[in-house]
Amino acid sequence: MSLTPGMTNQSMFHDTFSKLLASRKTGRPGTANSILCRSDTWLTLEIRNVVERSTRQSTRGVSGVVSQATDVIKSSMI
Repeated sequence: MSLTPGMTNQSMFHDTFSKLLASRKTGRPGTANSILCRSDTWLTLEIRNVVERSTRQSTRGVSGVVSQATDVIKSSMI
């Protein structure tokens, strides 16, 4: 993740996870090579919820946001 001037926690988070989703492995749900067992729409909504919660609790910072989002992704893995 690269920090550019004027980037907020939310834009850094969005940039990081956009890259993650773009580069993730593909596969049919339920197969061993599938990373996500739920739809990208569900994951996007969950990530958005994490961002909104963490920006309201601004004391957590970027590492807290990434940590929460990582938990969301891990819970959606097969």
